Amino acid sequence: MDWVKAVGASPVLLPSIEIYEALSKGALDGAIVPMEMAKGFKMYEVARDWTVAPYLAWTAHWHVMSLEKWRTLPKDIQDKINEAAEEMREWSARTWWMAHIDGMAYAKAHGAKVTEIPKTEFPAWEKYAGPLEAGYIKKTEAKGLPATEYLKYYKERIKYWEGKAPDEKALGEWAKKELVLK
Repeated sequence: MDWVKAVGASPVLLPSIEIYEALSKGALDGAIVPMEMAKGFKMYEVARDWTVAPYLAWTAHWHVMSLEKWRTLPKDIQDKINEAAEEMREWSARTWWMAHIDGMAYAKAHGAKVTEIPKTEFPAWEKYAGPLEAGYIKKTEAKGLPATEYLKYYKERIKYWEGKAPDEKALGEWAKKELVLK
């Protein structure tokens, strides 16, 4: 929300299923959504101009259980859960990359304009990051939480996943084997 304010917009939180209607009625001028919504939610019908911005890390998926319950599981079951989680990390990332590419292609095929911000323009976007990070650290550390460590880990994860991003051809081949695409 702070990032949206920093670039001069007035943020409004809405469930994904309400964004289409809000855009169609003019209640919103724009939305920050993943590209897959162009197809999955038919958002291309009401959002004719899309900008793929350089602030990555769209989504985090969490599968959680209470620590108390975890401790009751036998070690072999804990190991299997952890093993499955490791396998799913890459699979989930590839699935979201594919959904992003598929959504972008779908929007374009239906006449929407999709503009990808070139890497050369990233520094212009990053100028907002410093003050926002400082504010995040101040607020979070005031709660007694290790904000600097969180932010460092977050940035390491972004670099890690950017380095693993497959090219579209390789991703398409993977998707044909692993996903059912229509």
